[in-house]
Amino acid sequence: MAKAKKDFSDVNTDRLYSTIAAATAEPEEQEVPAAGEDPGEQEAAAAAGDTAEHEVQEEHPARSPYKPRREYTAQEKQEFLQMMKSSGRKGVKLPRINMAFAPEVYEYIQTMARVSGISMTDFVNLAMKEHIRNHEDLYNRAREFRDSL
Repeated sequence: MAKAKKDFSDVNTDRLYSTIAAATAEPEEQEVPAAGEDPGEQEAAAAAGDTAEHEVQEEHPARSPYKPRREYTAQEKQEFLQMMKSSGRKGVKLPRINMAFAPEVYEYIQTMARVSGISMTDFVNLAMKEHIRNHEDLYNRAREFRDSL
């Protein structure tokens, strides 16, 4: 028995399409007056046919309405590249384990990873690295003991 196809012809999608068009439209270029220049003078010069001021203005792009991109330090770039190694890229395989967590621990990891803006894997890796730094002497003694066997 075949299902009947639904008819959506009477659904008004104009508002949806206009919202999408507005969101994806290129921002309008706005002329930015030079420092110390009155915007009214620029409009008057343009109306009078004086293009010298207008040509100089075109050489400098208009300010973008978007927020400028953040500049990252070398250390932040290095940390990001280290995090990318665990993202399953082709040819990059890190050791993996399957772990079971108590529900409250799992919820903590999930919540804190989201708050930090990183994946759960990265959050656990950072927590383990901090633990290693705090217990480095014990870890080194355990490795020495293991290697002596």
